[in-house]
Amino acid sequence: MNIYRLTRNDRWSYDDYDSIIVIAKDEKAAVNISPDNKPVNWSKPRPCWVDSPILLDVELIGTAKEGVVECCILASFNAG
Repeated sequence: MNIYRLTRNDRWSYDDYDSIIVIAKDEKAAVNISPDNKPVNWSKPRPCWVDSPILLDVELIGTAKEGVVECCILASFNAG
C-alpha cells in the first residue's frame, strides 16, 4: 500500500476540503477515497469535496506499513 496526497486543482472556499492524505494500493484507488471515508459516487455532487477525480492532483508521498487498509488518514478542511 502507498500513501498519496490528493490536492484540489479547482477553486475551493470556506467549508471545503483542500487536500487529503490517503492510503491506497494505487492512484486509481486513491482518488476514490473521500475525506469522510465514505464510498465515492462520482455521479452525485459531494459537499465540501471535488465533483470529479480530474479535479485532483495525486502525489505519491510514501509507503504504508504492511497490513493497513485503504482509508483517508488526514484531511485539510477550511472552516468558515
